[in-house]
Amino acid sequence: MATIRPEVTGRAIEPLGVSPRQTGQLLNIGQTRVWHLIGSGELESYWEGRSRKITMRSIRARHERQLAAAVTAQADLQPPVADDRASHRARRGDECRFRNVDGAGRAAIAW
Repeated sequence: MATIRPEVTGRAIEPLGVSPRQTGQLLNIGQTRVWHLIGSGELESYWEGRSRKITMRSIRARHERQLAAAVTAQADLQPPVADDRASHRARRGDECRFRNVDGAGRAAIAW
């Protein structure tokens, strides 16, 4: 799917548009999600005769957006570095035990 008959042309030619089924395979998503992305305008598509084609440019653009969002989300999950970590730890002689705060099974730490 990535190339069009390199044995005939002598070089690899990538298609400009692919079917919704191929788009789902490329993005590793289902057909329903592909059609949702087409409907929302996130993927550019056009009709080639009676078949729908999605542009490779829009597939790559969505992939880049997803990667950027993942990097941003991962950066947001990094814990902040505390200056004084000793204040967050129990000191020797401190007793740490769990107690039931309410009858719903929620636990809290009591020092």
